[in-house]
Amino acid sequence: MEVRNSPLVLAIVTWNDGVNRAMELIAAAHIAAEALRARVGVLVTAEVSENLTAGIETSGADLLYRISPSLKNFARSGVTLSVIEHVCKGLDPALVLLAADMVGIEIGSRLAYRLHGAYVSNCMAIEQTQDDRRLCFTRPVYGGRAVEVVTSESLLTVVTVKPKCFVPSPRAARGACAWTTIANEMAETESGIEVVGGSGPPSGAEAKLEDASVIVAGGRGIGNEAGFLQLRELAGLLNGAVGASRAAVDAGWVPKTVQVGQTGKTVAPELYIAVGISGAVQHLTGMVGAKHVIAINTDEEAPIFGVANLGVVGDYREILPALIDALKNTV
Repeated sequence: MEVRNSPLVLAIVTWNDGVNRAMELIAAAHIAAEALRARVGVLVTAEVSENLTAGIETSGADLLYRISPSLKNFARSGVTLSVIEHVCKGLDPALVLLAADMVGIEIGSRLAYRLHGAYVSNCMAIEQTQDDRRLCFTRPVYGGRAVEVVTSESLLTVVTVKPKCFVPSPRAARGACAWTTIANEMAETESGIEVVGGSGPPSGAEAKLEDASVIVAGGRGIGNEAGFLQLRELAGLLNGAVGASRAAVDAGWVPKTVQVGQTGKTVAPELYIAVGISGAVQHLTGMVGAKHVIAINTDEEAPIFGVANLGVVGDYREILPALIDALKNTV
């Protein structure tokens, strides 16, 4: 592995990161690296698509690393953590960036602990102080009702990056940048836990929730699992994805993979249709970046109407069938 000559900011791409999420992560790395006068490195831990590979290679990164053999999709967090820990001990980065998704959130703090570093979660902006030139990290607190700015005095800081907060921009490549392969010496079964079953990757609309331009989301007001069939049909007609509030997930009507909110996913679609969602602040935190919001709810006092561009007071079981029929007749 390469000996550090100047500080290294390392963006780590895991199996859970698609093209958009990975490029946002690298954009954050560039901002931090410019402030620190550091190099940008990208570590890819899993097999990625050709589009993502091409994006990384033209992202302006100084150093590219890949794990071989790569970690499989849905690799256990203990294995993923150990592999990344091993790499970081060799590369000695000053800053490690992970996406604030199900993988990054689970291993971020544990990685910081193992590397004797600091940890900052859900970072939405990176700046530099004027006096001592230290990095400042902005993150939401109190369910998104406020933000705080923190700095780190540690030689190593692990940061999970909130989605939709850093915009990728074209950067000139800094000369030829070849991939360096790092041997993966960690066995998939090192944790001693054998996986005997699992649902596998989500399919259809659920798989593209974070990148969808249209999201149809349901909450407690949907009433039951069958109600989400109408939401799926509507999402399909709009070429969109299905989302849900925590209440719907906790009720067992939909999987957690489609949960939007403080403890779920952060989305920023062009259109967000909230059906039977009251609009608690925990949910609003996850969809605050939506460009246009349509709310359908029987409670005219529901907080969701306060953020909606268009509000419809009524029973979704009467409204959605009419909307679906209208869309079918226009296709």
